[in-house]
Amino acid sequence: MLYRHGLRVSELCHIKLEQLNLEQATVFVKRSKNGIDGMHPIAGDELRLLRRYLRERESELPRLFVSERGSPFARSTVNKLLEQCSLSAALPRINPHMLRHGCGFYMINDG
Repeated sequence: MLYRHGLRVSELCHIKLEQLNLEQATVFVKRSKNGIDGMHPIAGDELRLLRRYLRERESELPRLFVSERGSPFARSTVNKLLEQCSLSAALPRINPHMLRHGCGFYMINDG
């Protein structure tokens, strides 16, 4: 979601369940730093993963992403997860802001 929606880490960590509309396959993104809020489409594969995640999730918290302990994700958690993923994929260290910029480059190149 960081990459596909060009989210900042804080925006990802603050997404609430009420911002998701799985029937219409949309997510309302509340932007920080005076960005423009809006509805984003959720692609089919992303929608399937979100549905599976929500079925398996064991938390009643209003936030979409929660830790294994059931607390809301912290920025440091997202940074650590990305670092672990980049290491296991034998990639250079990746940070969340790189994914945000990657989304922007993709959108520009796609017209």
